[in-house]
Amino acid sequence: MKCLIFVLFVAVIAMASYSEAHLHLRCEQPIEKGRCHGHFPKYGYDQEKKECVEFVFSGCGGNTNRFHTKRHCEISCML
Repeated sequence: MKCLIFVLFVAVIAMASYSEAHLHLRCEQPIEKGRCHGHFPKYGYDQEKKECVEFVFSGCGGNTNRFHTKRHCEISCML
């Protein structure tokens, strides 16, 4: 039983570390508007300014440095 609890504990720690690293990498990507012709206001983390900025997403392409709200961007990239 103790072994099972230990394995579960290690798995939870590993998943949390992976998730945090994934978010960090998301914020390190450049802001990409995409390659389509849509016009969708989004937010991305600007590495140079060290803040979340609004940009226009085209609707396709781009990368994962894209958030629906400034608050979500700030929580993901600035905390």
